[in-house]
Amino acid sequence: MTTRREGNDAFIDHGWAAFAIAHQLKVGQFLTFKKVSSFEYSVVIFDNTCAEVVSRCSYHGDDTRCIVSEHHNYVRV
Repeated sequence: MTTRREGNDAFIDHGWAAFAIAHQLKVGQFLTFKKVSSFEYSVVIFDNTCAEVVSRCSYHGDDTRCIVSEHHNYVRV
C-alpha cells in the first residue's frame, strides 16, 4: 500500500483492495495502523466485538502477523 499525508492526516492512497483481499477483511471489522518506520506499518484487525482477528495472510500462507510496507511487501513480525 502507499500512503499520502494532508496536514496531520494520513490516507491510504493505493493498494487497499489487495490488502483487503490478502487479509480476508470482512464488513464490520476495523483496523489500527501503527507506523513502524518511514515505509512500514503494523496493522491489527478487530471484529465487531472488538476482539482481535488473527487471519491467514495469503502472502505468507500462515497466521504470521505482518507489517505492511509502502513498497507492497509484507514482512513477518
